[in-house]
Amino acid sequence: MSSISDRLKSIKATLSEPASKPAPAANPSRFPIESVVPGVEVATIFGPAYAISKQFDDTYRHGWYDLKTFPNLSLLAEWGRLPHLMETRPDEIVFLDTEPTGLAGGTGTIVFLVGLGYHTPTGFQVDQLYLRDPAEEPAFLAALDKWLSRFQTIVTFNGKSFDIPLINTRYTLNAITSPAPQKQHLDLLHLARRLWRDRLPSRALGDLEKEIIGFYRGDDEVPGYLIPQYYFDFLRTADARPMSGVIYHNMVDIITLAVLFNFIGSLLANPSKTEIHSLDLAAIARLYEELGHLEEAAEMYERCIAQGLPEEQFFKTIERFASMRRKQGRADLAAGLWMHAVERNHIPAYIELAKYYEHQTGELGEAVVFGKKTTPLLCSRRVPSLQRKIFFCELTRPPTPPVPASRSPATAVETIRAPFG
Repeated sequence: MSSISDRLKSIKATLSEPASKPAPAANPSRFPIESVVPGVEVATIFGPAYAISKQFDDTYRHGWYDLKTFPNLSLLAEWGRLPHLMETRPDEIVFLDTEPTGLAGGTGTIVFLVGLGYHTPTGFQVDQLYLRDPAEEPAFLAALDKWLSRFQTIVTFNGKSFDIPLINTRYTLNAITSPAPQKQHLDLLHLARRLWRDRLPSRALGDLEKEIIGFYRGDDEVPGYLIPQYYFDFLRTADARPMSGVIYHNMVDIITLAVLFNFIGSLLANPSKTEIHSLDLAAIARLYEELGHLEEAAEMYERCIAQGLPEEQFFKTIERFASMRRKQGRADLAAGLWMHAVERNHIPAYIELAKYYEHQTGELGEAVVFGKKTTPLLCSRRVPSLQRKIFFCELTRPPTPPVPASRSPATAVETIRAPFG
């Protein structure tokens, strides 16, 4: 997986490299990957591939969470449009992350490390396939095919745009059929952006790892943007010692991905049973609304409003919630929500209430009251001229049912038109 920041840093690191490389150290063969990170050779029809494994038992905690808690997948399945995900067992899901030789993709980019995490009867296991030499790529891909064959669902973070297309390209270039298209695929990046875009400045996996999971990496960590250069150095010098940090980076990514999957699944399945930040609750309410669970969405909208929201998000949430109620044919409930917003002098709330009383209930006196209150707000605040015209058009739009002539002088439209000329 990669972020835009990592890609830019990788390009910068590449451009800053000297034109000529120093000669390899004497006798570098005493530091092969086998001596740095112990593993096993996996036999394939194309020769051996190298695999590294690490088991985590049920007592292991990653930040604030463990790996054994498996969530109800109904909402994740519904959001991802993966109906079979609800029937998927924990041991049928694999968490996948790759480390490539470049972060821009393309046919010249090789995947040299693939991490695969999955649940076992005794805990959670991470297996990593490492490409010791580009000439071993057919064996590397055949071993990956063997690993993926036992799983029904792949979970990634930015895998739809990055990891899986890269893997598919490598299979195609080696004239081997990729196993990935036959699997269900859930990419958590897009869901993470939906859930935390209003609260967190970054939704990169490393930032979610700290902010949501509460895990901080050790000194062995290698920044993602340096990883391609580390691998090129390994190929040039055959010194695998720096690669231990890359393997650690990939392993932690896999565990974080698995914990994040559990966390998000539990959060979506039982939002009412969890203490949730009001901004996160508003995001879940929007998600529930889009999936058609309107009353559950309404409950969460009410909770996040009651908990308190920053002003900008408060107004956006009121507008969204009121729009939902209006689409349900409950203009009265929408009006009640706008009442919350007029307490903070929200101009659109005054306009919506003026329209509600004039067009929906026929209480023209109330419509005039809210219309009159809008005028000084529009004049006193720094409202852009175009937005002011839009608000004015909203207020002066004729009502759908014609108003009797005897009542026309009292309409909100006539009352508000005068100050603007």
